[in-house]
Amino acid sequence: MQFGTTPHKYISDLRLKKAVETLRTSQDTISSIASDLGYEYPNSFIKAFRKAYNTSPEKYRRHEISNFG
Repeated sequence: MQFGTTPHKYISDLRLKKAVETLRTSQDTISSIASDLGYEYPNSFIKAFRKAYNTSPEKYRRHEISNFG
């Protein structure tokens, strides 16, 4: 852990950043986004997203659309 994070955390952070981008720019379902990002189960993706951003992917998308849509 020479760079202040584990490989798992680094990859997880990259996946979640990609999720944010995808939620902003596509109408893909949450399940589809989760699958595209390598999550076996949508609930695992939702839990990781909620932990990182303190909101669900669906609420995040609705908030982004209402502010910038």
